[in-house]
Amino acid sequence: MLPMNPSPEDSPDQDLSPLLSERLGMESFKPLLASYVGSFIEQAEKIDLALEQANPIDLRTVVHQLKGTGGGYGYPELTRVAAICEQALVEAGPEGTRDKTVLAALHELRILMRRARAGLDQG
Repeated sequence: MLPMNPSPEDSPDQDLSPLLSERLGMESFKPLLASYVGSFIEQAEKIDLALEQANPIDLRTVVHQLKGTGGGYGYPELTRVAAICEQALVEAGPEGTRDKTVLAALHELRILMRRARAGLDQG
């Protein structure tokens, strides 16, 4: 299982600073952002389950949802990385849950989700 909160030791070259939503300044949008970012724990659990079950279809569904929603909530980088992961899943086919490109993109997604949670706390 991939941790929801990757440690700096896991990614020494990764930016672990808080990720702020482009929509954070919109007061009326803050409750929606909180709900969205709060859903990352459930999304991470779904990713873990799909990996444990070697189920690339369920994994692709979760990644596709993150790709589709990230930009709308002000996280275009989340959308970009999810798109890379989704394309890698398509290319890897049934072996997608073991593909190195997929796993690297999932790790990056988790870092972005962690950063978004930290950014919401700061906003």
